[in-house]
Amino acid sequence: MSGRILMIALIVSALTIGGGIWYSATIGSYDEVRNVEQVRVGETSWAVTNYRGIDGDSSPLKLRGCFDFELPYAASTVHAEEATPLVTPGWFECFDAVQIEADIQSGAATVLISQENEPFGFTTYIAHYPDGRGYIWRQINACGSAQFAGEALPVGCPGAATPEDQIRAMSLAGPFENLSLVENTVRGSRDYACFQTELTLALITETFVIVDTDQYGIVDPPACFPPELPDDIDLGQAVLLAGEDANQLIAIYADGRGYAWVVET
Repeated sequence: MSGRILMIALIVSALTIGGGIWYSATIGSYDEVRNVEQVRVGETSWAVTNYRGIDGDSSPLKLRGCFDFELPYAASTVHAEEATPLVTPGWFECFDAVQIEADIQSGAATVLISQENEPFGFTTYIAHYPDGRGYIWRQINACGSAQFAGEALPVGCPGAATPEDQIRAMSLAGPFENLSLVENTVRGSRDYACFQTELTLALITETFVIVDTDQYGIVDPPACFPPELPDDIDLGQAVLLAGEDANQLIAIYADGRGYAWVVET
């Protein structure tokens, strides 16, 4: 008899715990949001009515909203491929993620970007319909994915190092200003960067600290790195400089092509 009572107690306990987890995940962790009168599209705020939404402090991804939009409709497919509405708890019925995504793909709805990196790492999207309906949600973006993976932030992300920040050569008089970049840096793994400089080799060799080493440490560089770079350095066709940052090397050709990387120790 005691065994049966123990079994019933375990089942009741499991159901209670499971119910608590379900409630926390689907109801308790969400706050209903009403009385929103405006939503942003870029730098402009537009009036909305009949806003019904959910949100939560535990994650920016909890944002969902349904409303009627006063923004004039303009058909576009610009963001259709990147926009993927996130499903909602079953009790929040006005936001049908599957249907919204299907409408985006079919062209029945246009995707607008409400806010980018507010909060950091997330993009807020709006699906806009010709009849004025609007649906809002957030997705993690490339900045957020890189940050959460512990990788360097892509160019354009708030707080990301610019090419000018990343490539700094050491001069004979101490740290020198950034190399003059005239093209976008192409980044790969291991802090690699490719760039173009207007500085002449004569000025470079007179001003910056030249490195004399045959230990280049170029491992798995991006496609912009020429495979013959180590040989060109050995032959004197490219000048090897010391970077201001520890273990950074910078190689520059006479035609202004430059390559920077960090040697792993």
